[in-house]
Amino acid sequence: MARLVLRIVIAWLLAAAAPAAAQGHRLVVVVHSYHQGLSWVDRVNEGLWEVLGPADPAVDLRFEYLDTKSHRDPAYLDLQERLLAAKYGAARPAVVIACDNNALAFLRERRTRVFGPAPVVFCGINGFSDDLLAGLAPVTGVAEEVEFRENLDLIRRLHPDLSALVVYGADTPTFRANRRGLVEAARNLGLEGLLRFRPGLTAEEAAHDAARLRAGTVAVLIETLRDPEGTALEFGAAARRLRQAAAVPLYSFWDMFLGHGIVGGKLVSGAAQGRTAGRLALRILQGAKAQDLPVVRTGANPWLFDHRELRRFGIDEGLLPAGSRVLFRPPGFWERYGPLAGPVGLALFVLGGVAVVQAADARRQRRAKRAI
Repeated sequence: MARLVLRIVIAWLLAAAAPAAAQGHRLVVVVHSYHQGLSWVDRVNEGLWEVLGPADPAVDLRFEYLDTKSHRDPAYLDLQERLLAAKYGAARPAVVIACDNNALAFLRERRTRVFGPAPVVFCGINGFSDDLLAGLAPVTGVAEEVEFRENLDLIRRLHPDLSALVVYGADTPTFRANRRGLVEAARNLGLEGLLRFRPGLTAEEAAHDAARLRAGTVAVLIETLRDPEGTALEFGAAARRLRQAAAVPLYSFWDMFLGHGIVGGKLVSGAAQGRTAGRLALRILQGAKAQDLPVVRTGANPWLFDHRELRRFGIDEGLLPAGSRVLFRPPGFWERYGPLAGPVGLALFVLGGVAVVQAADARRQRRAKRAI
C-alpha cells in the first residue's frame, strides 16, 4: 500500500513539473540566409538582441548562418540540414526565427526534420505572400515591405529630366523578388518603360556599365554584387563601387546602403525587422500561439538621405518629403568646437581671476610704497 501511494505521489509530481519545464524552455534558434558580418545580417541581429537579450536571462539565443550567397546547391543544403539536426535534434527550440527568403524556404522544406514542430517567426522576406508560408504552421512574422512606389515617385520628382532607371544586382532570388516589386510599382506610375535591368553583372562589369550612364539616368541597386569568383560583396562595398564609377545619382531601398553612395529614400531597416521579429518571438515564449499573431506589414520605413549625395547632385532639401532625416552633414561650429568650450571657458575664467588678483596686489604694493 505504501509503495502504491509513493508511486502515485511521484507520478503526480512529474505531471505537475511537466508544464513548468515546458514553460522554462527558452531555446530560440535564429536561422540566417546569409553569413555573419554582412551588414544587413548584423543589423537584424542587433534588433533581435535589443528585444530578446534583456527579456529573460533564461533565453538561450543561438545563431545559425546558411551562407547562401556563396553556397546554394541542394547537396550543400542537405549537409546544413544534417548538421542542424545533429545540433538541435535532442533539444527542441521553443521558437525558430527565419531571416530572409532562403532561410524561410529551407525551413519550409526541412523544419520538421531539423527542429520538429517548433513555431516559426520570419523577417526580411522579399515579395511576401501567404503562399510562402505553406506547410510552415504554426508561423507568424514581419514582411519586408519595400516601398517601391513611394521611392520611384520621389525619384521622378527629384529628377524631372529622368530618362532611364538602370537596375543592378546579382541574379539571386532576392533580386528577382525585388524586380517584380519594382516592375509593378513602375507600371502603376507609368515608368515601366524606363526600366533597364542589368542582372548578374560582376562588380567590375557593373561599374564599367555605370560609368557610361548619361545625364538623365538614375542607377538603382536592389541586391549586392559579386566578384568574378562569385563571392558576394558586402552591401556597402557594392554601393561604393557603383558610386565611384557613375556620374549619375544612385538609389536603393535599404538602410545598409546608406552612407556608401546612395542618395537615400524610404529605406527598410534591418534592425527594425529584427526588433519586430524579436517581439513576436517573445510573445510566443510568454505563451501566445504563433497562429494567433497576425503577420506584421510595417509600411513605416523612414525617409533617410545622405547630405553629401544631395549636394553632389544639387538636390534641394526643400523637395524632400516631410519628416525626412538628412544624415552625414559636416559638423557645424558648435559640433566641431563645442567640446572645447567648457575647458577653454574654465581656463579663461581662471586666467581672468589670476589677472584680477595680480592687479589688486600691484595696487596694494604701490600704495604701500607711497606710504613709506
